[in-house]
Amino acid sequence: MAESSSPVESAAPGEESESQRLARLNALFALIGGEGLLIWNRYVAFLTANAIVGALLAAIATKDKVSREVAIVLLAVSLFGVILTVFWRGITVHGWKLQHYWSAEAMTIAWPHAKNPFAPYKQWCIDSGCAEGTKDHIATYALRTIYLFLVAYVLVFLFAANRLLCGV
Repeated sequence: MAESSSPVESAAPGEESESQRLARLNALFALIGGEGLLIWNRYVAFLTANAIVGALLAAIATKDKVSREVAIVLLAVSLFGVILTVFWRGITVHGWKLQHYWSAEAMTIAWPHAKNPFAPYKQWCIDSGCAEGTKDHIATYALRTIYLFLVAYVLVFLFAANRLLCGV
């Protein structure tokens, strides 16, 4: 019987061949890049939604007189803003965790004759104090923006609650 030639290199049991490592690395690159796009697409969508809610609150809150009805609307809209922001934070943090999970997985690929392509990323994370990729400066500032919206909503909520409780 003639031997058939396979494009896949054979490797020792329990080891990946060069082509298997490259295929795995390419899949991980796609997952990491795809999650990065999703993180920022979701971020922009939530930022836009929060900007609309914030503008609505500003338009309502800057009225000359805040009546009881207006205070109730402020309470409801600010509570909606708090919920929206909590979801925004949750989905953003989860996205970064997933992206870092795939990056950590890529760092486990053994390259017998070359440095792992993710080694510079790992070294950058260590050098910049980013806890080996679990939190970077971009994520920090993105989360600060989310917290800024959250604080603003809580302040509007407290203002409206004070108006309702103390009489308008």
